[in-house]
Amino acid sequence: MKLSQREKWMFAIMVPVLTLVIAELVWLRPLRTRANDATREATAKGLPSAWQLQLAAVQADVQKVKDEITAVRAQMDASQGKLDHGAALKEVSKLCEEHGLALVSSAQENLTVHQELQAAVPLISERNGGVAPEAWRIDVRGGYTQVKKLLTALSTSKAWIVPLQLGMKMDEEGQTPTTWALTLWL
Repeated sequence: MKLSQREKWMFAIMVPVLTLVIAELVWLRPLRTRANDATREATAKGLPSAWQLQLAAVQADVQKVKDEITAVRAQMDASQGKLDHGAALKEVSKLCEEHGLALVSSAQENLTVHQELQAAVPLISERNGGVAPEAWRIDVRGGYTQVKKLLTALSTSKAWIVPLQLGMKMDEEGQTPTTWALTLWL
């Protein structure tokens, strides 16, 4: 028996098609049926699906972050976030001494702050009984590492202090220690 070209092509196509049909009937349909049965059982028992578990985990993370924010805000409201110019200047003086910097001078400065900071002034004043932040220029004498340590300490200080500018003035002879002009918002 000899097959024609057309019959050969049909036979070549029928083998993969029959393989797919048998695979569907033998392997895939029973697996799909078991998966559907398991899903119906889980739904009947009230078990959450995978996306519901993920949603619950994300909601727990969001609640944890909200709790942390509330704790930080409460801590700031208690003592750290209050604006007190005298306490802030004392803190700067104490930190300069701790870090080996000589306090040369301090004076209130008429400085226009960035517009985004300026927009925060009414809110800051309202939270602090009408006391608005002021710009102060503090001149200190010392080395770079000492000034860097001072700025780090200011960022963790309990007093309300925001560094705005830092400038350096070399002595005429170029000798160290250098005089640093630090503008703070307190």
